[in-house]
Amino acid sequence: SPPWAHYKEGEILKMKGKASLAVATGQIEFDGSAVAMRNIQGALSPTEHESDTPLPFSGEIEISGLASIVDTPSGEWMKDVVANAPFHARFVIEAAEPQKEESGSVELPFVVARALKTFQLEGWDVNAKVDMTRSSFGGAVEVDGALLINGDVGTYAGFPYPLKNIQSQITFHQDDVKSGNEQELASSKSMVYMSFDGIGGGNGELVGSVLSVEDGIVIPDIQLTVRNERITPALAETISIVSGDAYETVLGVLGGIGLEAELDLVGTILGDIQGDTETHFTVRIDDGISTPNEKLATAIHASGPFWPEGFQFKDVDGTITIDNGVVVMDKASFLCKTGSLEASLLVKEGEFKLE
Repeated sequence: SPPWAHYKEGEILKMKGKASLAVATGQIEFDGSAVAMRNIQGALSPTEHESDTPLPFSGEIEISGLASIVDTPSGEWMKDVVANAPFHARFVIEAAEPQKEESGSVELPFVVARALKTFQLEGWDVNAKVDMTRSSFGGAVEVDGALLINGDVGTYAGFPYPLKNIQSQITFHQDDVKSGNEQELASSKSMVYMSFDGIGGGNGELVGSVLSVEDGIVIPDIQLTVRNERITPALAETISIVSGDAYETVLGVLGGIGLEAELDLVGTILGDIQGDTETHFTVRIDDGISTPNEKLATAIHASGPFWPEGFQFKDVDGTITIDNGVVVMDKASFLCKTGSLEASLLVKEGEFKLE
């Protein structure tokens, strides 16, 4: 079986060994060269399971190429079948997050647990279809699958903004499952599509891929889109976080301009084999209202507010880009009672420049 993990409250502990199958119902077919188990239902129990309730499953298993194996000396052929014969197996697994009052972790296929951790889902349920295939005698085992994961709330690690009403589809491929007690993955690739609602009334989607390699490095290639989202303190905090070293300055400016607006955001998160990540975000603001406050004066190191009390900009229009922590706003326009203003902003490594 594929690797398994303990999962509890966003944390994963990878398990050693293989899961055991307890088959309750099903049909067995044997034609002399292949054996098939059809319409099977039962429970999966990893060797290190903590839960009192094994995970229910349904599926089928077919083992082929038996004609050349069954004639080997007695007692040896079954061992060869299990270890080397061509086979195809499909498992369908459904699971849901335990109730808060329940203790202990839930046992899940490792790829499912990793998806739950990546998106920090709460109130989740999972439907997983996992196909395992060995095409030739003694060949590598390939694992393919599809996950349907829903969550009440969650946060993607690459853009830590609260999401809700999450629906996701994840397909994955793992090139090989190594033998031995550790049963590590040689590599795996997941394709992700996720739709969600923002806490500011907007909606969005996340699409792309996540590649995992042997030494534990995770390489994302993700595009994030958010539409018609109202600016909230949580969104200002998130934009400041992805600004890196400019966090304090960006948070101060965003909080200080007192902006009320809906925005559209597009972001790209790209990883590499060294484990480094590049981020590129574009934020588009139209028809906003800005009421500056003292936080702005503090953020730009002014001695105090330099605008009259109650001053307000309208029809705020501009684009903010954040490329690997460098924040640029180029020629944003503002209207007020006495005229108009055009401003550009650069924040890099904590340094602030406003024109």
